[in-house]
Amino acid sequence: MELVVAIVVGLVVLGIVLGVVLSRRRPVSRPTVDRDRGETTDVAKTPPAPTVAPPTTGLAGRIRSAFGGRVEDPWTELEGLLVGADVGPGTSARIVGDVRERYTQGDDPSALVGEEIRSILGAPVPLGLPSEGLGVVLVVGVNGAGKTTTIGKLAARLTGQGRRVSIANSDTFRAAASEQLEVWAGRADAHLVRQTRGADPGAVAFDAVQAAQARGSDVLIVDTAGRLHTKQPLMEELKKVRRVI
Repeated sequence: MELVVAIVVGLVVLGIVLGVVLSRRRPVSRPTVDRDRGETTDVAKTPPAPTVAPPTTGLAGRIRSAFGGRVEDPWTELEGLLVGADVGPGTSARIVGDVRERYTQGDDPSALVGEEIRSILGAPVPLGLPSEGLGVVLVVGVNGAGKTTTIGKLAARLTGQGRRVSIANSDTFRAAASEQLEVWAGRADAHLVRQTRGADPGAVAFDAVQAAQARGSDVLIVDTAGRLHTKQPLMEELKKVRRVI
C-alpha cells in the first residue's frame, strides 16, 4: 500500500513539474481586437525570424565582402585574394595599385578588378589556323584550370565551322582524362588519339600528328597534364612535346 501511495505521489509531482515546464515554453499571447466584430482574441506572439546575411561566394563576392567593413585593411585582403586565385604576386600588386587609384566610396571593387584584368589581357586574339595543311593547338595550364573542357568546346566550335578535328590525349597522368576526352570527342564529332595511362606524352603527340595527317584533319588539339610553371622537370616535358610536334 505504501508503495502504491509513493508511486501515485511521484506521478503527481512529475505532472506538476511537467506542467510548469510546458507553461514556460508556451508562446506569449497578446490580445488583439477584431475591428469588424469588435471581439478580442489572443494571438500567439511569434518571435521574428533571424536575419541571415547573404552568402559571399566566388571571387567577386569575397572582394565585395572585404570592402564591406569586415576587414581592417581591404587592400591587403584584395591582394591575398588575387594571389589565392593563381594571379602572380607581381600582377596582383599591379592590379591592387591601379584599383586603389581609381576606387572611390560606393564603387564596386570587383568590377574595377575585372576592368583591370581585361586591360592587362588586352583585346582577344583570334585563333590563327593555317588555311592549308594541319594546324596544331597545344593546350597547357595549371591543374584544374579547365583545359579538357575547353578542348571540348573548341572542338565543337571548329567542327561546327566545317573543319575536321582530331584530339590527342597527351595528359597520360590524370586518372579518367582519356575517358573525359572520349566523351567530348564524341559530342564534337572529333577523332581521338590516345594511349594507355602512363605513356610518354611526346609519343602520344607524335602518333596524333601522324594520324591526323593520314585522316586529312584540319586541326589537331593536344591536351596536356596540368602543371605549375615552377615545376622545372614538367616544364621541360612540355618543351619536349612541342619539339616532337
